[in-house]
Amino acid sequence: MGMQRTLVTDLEIGESPRWHDGRLWLANWGTQEVLTVSADGSTRVVARVPTSIPYSIDWLPDGRLLVVSGQEAKLLRQEGDGSLVTHADLSDIGDVFNEIVVDRHAEPTSTEAASRSSYLTDRHAW
Repeated sequence: MGMQRTLVTDLEIGESPRWHDGRLWLANWGTQEVLTVSADGSTRVVARVPTSIPYSIDWLPDGRLLVVSGQEAKLLRQEGDGSLVTHADLSDIGDVFNEIVVDRHAEPTSTEAASRSSYLTDRHAW
């Protein structure tokens, strides 16, 4: 096993680390940003979440980023121009959401929603 080294410092509560497309991605809660980290430690902000905290991230099969805006009970989707739009409004099934998983059928499910229902229907705009 190789030597461990620090790639990034000064994060304000870095969460939801994911390896995707050859880079480490994570939500930086304190700055309301989603960023990527390259192997050399360089970072790039790929999204700024205008609501509160970008709790968790995942991707649709077409590569578009999904961000859980938990306090607002919304699932946001990043469009090709970088803008974030509402992919799903979850407020009718809960108040706050955290983690997300996109299954093989490209259906995102938050862990909280899954615990409240055996599955989410088309009514929830997945």
